[in-house]
Amino acid sequence: MNEINFLDLPLEVAITQLPQAEVKAKKITINKCKLLKKELEITTIRDLINHFPYRFYDKREFKKIKEASHYFNQYILLTGYFKEFYEENLGKRRVMKGIFADASGIIEITWFNHYGWVKEKIKTNIQYVLFGRVSYYKNYYIAHPEIKTLEKFLQSEEYKHLYPIYSTTERLAKAGLNSDGIMSFIKIVLPQAMKYIKEPYPNELLKDAKLVSITEAYQNIHFPKTEKDYEKALYRMKFSEAFDLQIFYAYQNVVRDKQQTPYRFTKVGKLFNEFYNKHLPFELTKAQKKVIREIWEDLRSGRQMNRLLQGDVGSGKTIVALMSILLAIDNGYQACLMAPTELLAQQHFKTISKLLKGLPVEVDLLVGSTPQKKRNYLLKDLLEGKINILIGTHALIEEVVQFKNLGLVIIDEQHRFGVIQRAKLHLKSDYPPHVLVMTATPIPRTLTLTVYGDLRVSVIDELPPNRKPVKTIYLPSTLRYQAWDLMRNEIKKGHQAYVVYPLIDESKKMNLIALTEGYDAIIAEFPPPQYSIAMIHGRMSSQERDEIMYHFSKGKIDILVATTVIEVGVDVPNASLMIIENAERFGLAQLHQMRGRVGRSSEQAYCILIGGENISENAIHRLKIMVETTDGFKIAEEDYRLRGPGEIEGVRQSGQRFFNIIDPINDQHLIEYSNKFAQELICKDPLLEKTEYKSLHSIIERYKLENISLSSIG
Repeated sequence: MNEINFLDLPLEVAITQLPQAEVKAKKITINKCKLLKKELEITTIRDLINHFPYRFYDKREFKKIKEASHYFNQYILLTGYFKEFYEENLGKRRVMKGIFADASGIIEITWFNHYGWVKEKIKTNIQYVLFGRVSYYKNYYIAHPEIKTLEKFLQSEEYKHLYPIYSTTERLAKAGLNSDGIMSFIKIVLPQAMKYIKEPYPNELLKDAKLVSITEAYQNIHFPKTEKDYEKALYRMKFSEAFDLQIFYAYQNVVRDKQQTPYRFTKVGKLFNEFYNKHLPFELTKAQKKVIREIWEDLRSGRQMNRLLQGDVGSGKTIVALMSILLAIDNGYQACLMAPTELLAQQHFKTISKLLKGLPVEVDLLVGSTPQKKRNYLLKDLLEGKINILIGTHALIEEVVQFKNLGLVIIDEQHRFGVIQRAKLHLKSDYPPHVLVMTATPIPRTLTLTVYGDLRVSVIDELPPNRKPVKTIYLPSTLRYQAWDLMRNEIKKGHQAYVVYPLIDESKKMNLIALTEGYDAIIAEFPPPQYSIAMIHGRMSSQERDEIMYHFSKGKIDILVATTVIEVGVDVPNASLMIIENAERFGLAQLHQMRGRVGRSSEQAYCILIGGENISENAIHRLKIMVETTDGFKIAEEDYRLRGPGEIEGVRQSGQRFFNIIDPINDQHLIEYSNKFAQELICKDPLLEKTEYKSLHSIIERYKLENISLSSIG
């Protein structure tokens, strides 16, 4: 039986390959395997042995009772006997107490509830082992400890190594798979799994990176005898998690670079030059010029482009995308731009159509609400090559949408699309087209190495000239009137304002100001017809929202009261004020995106963050970060630190699972260190053909099977 056949077998099948006496003794059943899949997404033997402990208890050394005060709020192991038991009243409830003794002294043991079993099973003057946390109330005591007879404890293996604690769920615990149950399962599985775990790394890598073997790492990540054993195992596992992804991406990039694409752009043509010289509405920044050069080098290389373009809100990504599109058209190809929402697709369509006015370029729009008659004409023109640029939403990936000669795909706000949706785009052409992925969500460097490692990265790291940084101010709700005073002043100057609320209706669970309630309060403070006020939210039809946004963009609305539907893609340069109510309820990335809706002209813009009642110190810390910096990358790193990878836009939403134990922010050094080894290996042997490197192909094949690569686009 080979590695894949065993390690990647479904658990319910794999348990038939394990020693049956142990499986029955530990009550491992098919139903428990199915529950592991449902509760923790543990499907295979590989998943199970990669479910690492999140902490360890030390049961290797008994402490003396007289030392208990030195271990306040820590777990300790005691051995001794119970002298007596008694019940007493504690407020309105009865508690059970026992006096536990050893040669050095006594300590109180307390059970606050469910203590009937104590009376039945625990006897005085029998040698027991207790494990529990030392607490203090009038005296030191231990509540609800683990209890075993000394004889039973010595028969177990608990004292032979650090004792692992595994994450579980209430349903699993009820089914017998609490932490101890999971540990028992892993203990049965691990010796068998070790027979099929092969060391994929060459000896030189193990030596140079100072790594223990993979089998030693698995043994000691679960059952280490010492802290040092665990640290070495943890380091190997973290290194492997980072290195494996890096070597996969590096190899994929080599393979892709060796594959020639027929979509080789050979010239900077008439359209590009005419647009650059006569139609460009402003001077490009140095960063924009640098990125356009990087894109051009990809397009003319003869290899498929897969590039990630990062640019903070308002940095000018759309112009870069348009100039890339013009390069495609000049070379005889069509291009498409896919946006996550109809609102954003329409915004791109209007912006690009306006910029290209007077040039012989056909631009069209395809979204879910496009009428069927119009759609039929559009699809015919697209297939005949009459449409040069098609802008749309996920409607672009429908099978009926066929291009004559699609050479460039641009995906905006990439994280909002699933991997499968993105991968379907390359089916629109005989060969994978060039791909440019754009995001305004800043991504920390180590996340670009991991989440987007198979995309080359370009960054627009400066704003257009004459743009002033948005001034951000935090106000408690008691000072809301100051925000409204500022709003009056801005409207007097002829500017417009957004006021954003986190909920549409009142919530009984949280004391949030609802959108409708806020709308009424603003109407009372800014009465029509002196002020024009409108409300927009996600429950409206796209047609209603678009109509309101159209009037707002034309300056017919002074104050737009909204939910986060305005977070992405709205471009109204005349809007100079963003007020965000209950700002602590939004993540940093969301706040930064909303702030980016203002400050899109040369006028000074403001963002007012209004805190709710009883705001926590943690929340105030988050809002202070917004006040202190407008640097999207710093904000992204702080957002990650505070919320973790699962909450970061672009990681959870993409449906990709990259991190088991590594932390891309706190383990930055290790990620970059492992990347260095991956790049050095690929430089020595780009296709990993040497005998000592061939075992690395097992890593590459595993990642291919897991379908995590964005290169599935092409």
